[in-house]
Amino acid sequence: MNLRPFSKTCAAALLALFALKTNVLAQFSDDFSDGDLTQNPAWQGDAPNFKINAAGRLQLNAPSGGNSTLAAPAPVPDSAVWACFFQLDFAPSNANRLRIYLMADNANLSQSNGYYLGIGEDGTADALRFFRQTGGSPTLLASGTAGAMATNPSGKLRVERSAAGAWSVSFAASADGIFKQQLTTTDATFQPGSGQFFGFVCQYTETRKDKFQFDDVALREALPDLAAPKIQKLLVADAQNLDLIFDETLDPATARSTDNYLISNGIGQPSTAVFDSISGNAVRLILPQNLQPNVPYTLSIAGVADLAGNEIAGATENFEYIVQAEPGEFDIQITEIMADPTPSAGLPEAEWLEILNRSESQKFDLSKLRLADDGGTAHPLPTAELAPNQRLVLCSPTSAALLAGLPGLLPMPNFPSLNNDADVLTLTTADGKLLDRVAYAAAWHDAAKRDGGWSLEKINPAQPCLGGENWRSCAMPPGGTPGAANSVENWATTDTVPPLALSAFPLDARSIRLVFNKLLQTAAAGAGNFSLSPPRTVQAAAFQNTDRSRVVLTLAEPLEAGVLYTIALGAAVRDCGGTSVQPTQPLVVALPERPGFQD
Repeated sequence: MNLRPFSKTCAAALLALFALKTNVLAQFSDDFSDGDLTQNPAWQGDAPNFKINAAGRLQLNAPSGGNSTLAAPAPVPDSAVWACFFQLDFAPSNANRLRIYLMADNANLSQSNGYYLGIGEDGTADALRFFRQTGGSPTLLASGTAGAMATNPSGKLRVERSAAGAWSVSFAASADGIFKQQLTTTDATFQPGSGQFFGFVCQYTETRKDKFQFDDVALREALPDLAAPKIQKLLVADAQNLDLIFDETLDPATARSTDNYLISNGIGQPSTAVFDSISGNAVRLILPQNLQPNVPYTLSIAGVADLAGNEIAGATENFEYIVQAEPGEFDIQITEIMADPTPSAGLPEAEWLEILNRSESQKFDLSKLRLADDGGTAHPLPTAELAPNQRLVLCSPTSAALLAGLPGLLPMPNFPSLNNDADVLTLTTADGKLLDRVAYAAAWHDAAKRDGGWSLEKINPAQPCLGGENWRSCAMPPGGTPGAANSVENWATTDTVPPLALSAFPLDARSIRLVFNKLLQTAAAGAGNFSLSPPRTVQAAAFQNTDRSRVVLTLAEPLEAGVLYTIALGAAVRDCGGTSVQPTQPLVVALPERPGFQD
């Protein structure tokens, strides 16, 4: 057989064709772990205004308010899937907003032709909005859920485009990680290809010049869907309703078929399966009889399919119906405080608190609890369940990025800024019932650890009435034990310290404030527990706000200037552990007078 020479012209043509196809379908991604914006991929624009932070995320780091653009070549295949994490540590507005360009025909994003997602508008109806841009002029094509982007939005985006130009945008908020469809639309004005760019345009004021973060950017070809849907989350709404959330859009007919669901322990098939046609991936199962509290159940699913016809062959989810009780005093405690993380002794430089469920059998809903510092506003904890003997670590959403990987991490919007030297932390129920209170001070630390980097750890949670003597610096590197048993923990210690009145001060002629070194029992604030000599009738005694270490006495007769009054404390003045105040303790108060000459 004779072989004819393969011409250089043909070879070059085939190589060029192969290169073009490869470029069009090439995947684009960046997780910023290399700390380099100049290659793999090469970002263009205002790169000096960005940095890779300690958490390995891209972060805006501009010198002053303004606009910053960052773009990278990102060839778009005919059918494509984009993914991106973003976090805005502020409430977006017209002055502070973000554009994420999915497809732009040049690196000057604001003047390009293509498509972008916009976040930021005045008011509280902020939504993901999808725009087509022609030469810098935007046209709104679709809007997502109103209010979804209103306050410190943080989470993962997933955008899909079909070869015919059908777009779908989903968002999974960091709070729950569940993808929910935000919008759909169809537009094929601009076509994908090898000359496209992906990027960000940040507009910001002076106070927001470092509050934009990004991570895990990716663009790939949309491959045929061959995978069956999976359950992302099963929620027990109440004794007769289960909520299922799947990882993709479901075929409505199979989602509504009660034959596709079976629950163990005598429940059987649901009486109704309600498909959420708006989200497309949620189903509520209405059960024929009530679930029993604290009984293990198994849900079996088969036959539920996605829109591509992929059926679940057989999946199971275990669950329980937990009747959550309201925690009593000290059932949930603050057990570790990282107030001064700098300089680090090994942990990331971020503030956090550890809380512990001390109960042996009760689970608690944290969303019904409130945390306040130094008498400030009490903010709700995130929606989460705290199991018996479980520890969780509360921190700000920004700090959560630095602390990623720690056990029990729970980002909390409005997490308080902790003072280095002293602060008062109060944990209460939604209606203000005290659960725990810690008035910590830097002096509680070992002397060598007061300059930062070490947490304060509670020694014995079984003795919640003790103050600073029940706390010590973490005893070992890396400076704290977040989410784990404290290094100084010793449940055998006892509380032998009686409550002590530290001071008495007249707020005016008819009221006196007493300050104690420990939390007192509720019954301690009784008018009959206090008496004055010379006699003055104690008309009422009440704790000052929620602080049960401060009691304000209201007198029926005013104090007289120039007279020293001795206050006697009754045996019913006990600390929260039941120990009575020392009866021999002298406590003297007098109205202050204006000093005379040379007094």
